[in-house]
Amino acid sequence: MKLSVLFSCFTVIVSLCNGSVVKSRSISPRRSSRFTSIFAFGDSYTDNGSLQSFYTSKTDKIDRTSLRTATSPTIKREADGPLWVEYLAGLMEDANLYDFARSGATANNKLILRYTEDLNAQVNRYLRSDASAVPKDNSLFTIWIGVNDITVLFKKHPVDTTKRQSIVNGVVNTVRYDMEKLRAIGANNILLLGLIPLENLPLYRELTPEAKHQLEKLVSEYNMKLIETMDHFKADNPGVNASFFDTNQLFKKLFNHTQVERNALLHCRKQPDCGDHIWWDFLHPSSKTHAKIAEAIYHYVNSLDW
Repeated sequence: MKLSVLFSCFTVIVSLCNGSVVKSRSISPRRSSRFTSIFAFGDSYTDNGSLQSFYTSKTDKIDRTSLRTATSPTIKREADGPLWVEYLAGLMEDANLYDFARSGATANNKLILRYTEDLNAQVNRYLRSDASAVPKDNSLFTIWIGVNDITVLFKKHPVDTTKRQSIVNGVVNTVRYDMEKLRAIGANNILLLGLIPLENLPLYRELTPEAKHQLEKLVSEYNMKLIETMDHFKADNPGVNASFFDTNQLFKKLFNHTQVERNALLHCRKQPDCGDHIWWDFLHPSSKTHAKIAEAIYHYVNSLDW
């Protein structure tokens, strides 16, 4: 990844992200987008609930009405409005959104047990579904996973140990494995998102400075390993369009120290409209924050000229 491109992109992003948030996916696109579909995998930061019936029914057919927020029979989010991937679909001229993400998910349930579909299961459900036949050239594949993995891991291993390092490596290897599975069926545009500064979450406001530092180190280690695995993935797949998006650095550009400290104390408490709050609750970003993430990703992807 070319950091110079990324940081120049952030300079543009910060100036663009200070406006108000539109509470729908019908965001006016900034320029024509070649992507007509987005396939999203991850956890509650990405899951808008639109494929709930798809998962519970065990069907292999995607209901076309679920591809748009306005027509989906089920929408359930951990936020006060649209998530980043919904905003992104709107920016990309209302691209079809295949939201395979599952709230509560980890990368690999064998490493960190959760009773929901992990990243591997999500990718497998996509591969078995009729959505796998959708043309890949105009499809963007996104993976954003790790919030639950790192949250559980930090609780069990608050300081660095060989065991913790082994689990982090296993999580990252799972991400690489699932990227390879997507590539094998023709996915040619893959965006991998890094973790935000979890140490700034309201969840961790009571931590000592040293404990927060340890969490920051863990998040940084995880993100660096994601960057490394993306570099290796691109080297092994020279024809693929693939990139790592540094969400951690984005947050540090968007929110100053005063904003972070204030919002750690006063999150939105799951209100229907969070206004300027960064967080919807102790763990999840507000819809306005999601809109800023989407804007940043939209401009970053455009800068890559895929």
